[in-house]
Amino acid sequence: MDAIKLDHYGHYLGPKDKNSLRLGFQNVNGFPATNYSEKNQATYDFLQTNEFDVFGAAKLNCHWKNMPQDHRLPIRTYKWFSAAHTSTTYNHTETPASNWQIGGVRIWSIDQMVHRISGQGSDQAGLSRWTWVRYRGKNQTAIRFVSGYRASKSSKGVTTAYAQQRSTLLTRNDSRCPRKAFLEDLYNEISKWQQEGDSLIIALDANEYMVQSPVSKTFEKCQLKEAIIKKYQGNTPATHNKGSKTIDYLEQTRDRSRRLSRRHPLGPSSSLGRHRIL
Repeated sequence: MDAIKLDHYGHYLGPKDKNSLRLGFQNVNGFPATNYSEKNQATYDFLQTNEFDVFGAAKLNCHWKNMPQDHRLPIRTYKWFSAAHTSTTYNHTETPASNWQIGGVRIWSIDQMVHRISGQGSDQAGLSRWTWVRYRGKNQTAIRFVSGYRASKSSKGVTTAYAQQRSTLLTRNDSRCPRKAFLEDLYNEISKWQQEGDSLIIALDANEYMVQSPVSKTFEKCQLKEAIIKKYQGNTPATHNKGSKTIDYLEQTRDRSRRLSRRHPLGPSSSLGRHRIL
């Protein structure tokens, strides 16, 4: 596995408070293609040790339909927790020759959170840009957690997530840049979710600096607030080990009664990839 080589930033994760809910997110830079990889055990150890109730992962780089049956996710993970649920999406619009495909996102719901699930879904365009799970709260409220990956604009061939999405959009007579399409389509989804009365928590690798960017402006238009930059008053670190900017986001509904009490990109000891963990 790749070492992250980033200093710790923010709160350290200690034992979880009894009545708290622990959420996390990371671009994991690929999920193992087989059930023999040591990263499977590392993923389990990470989720278990840090007591996550909900964890979003981006850039899984797996085309699950092409995965041999005995290497698919349920076979690998069925003994991990007393109860677990995953919402996973990959690009359904293309069929690569192997089980490797850049992109894809997932949400793990663990133990008590499984019993609160009232719905799940993914990017309706089939481009694996985001997936979501809806949880029942108190007094008929609902929280929708979204895990997303916005492709970077790349010239590294036809297999990049950007090239995949560009190709599919063009076949649909849609000439938009995939990065622009991501924001416009997600904005429309957010508007629907808000009309349903849901509180939202959106975690994503946006591949763009969060301050005064098209991404931040889209979320401001949705009246969501960025939790990490709000917490640290703009003094936020690089979230990729080879970068210099904060490009991973944690957006939430502007609702003080459900605010996130702690927001902490973590340090190298807890890493599954090259990005910080939110």
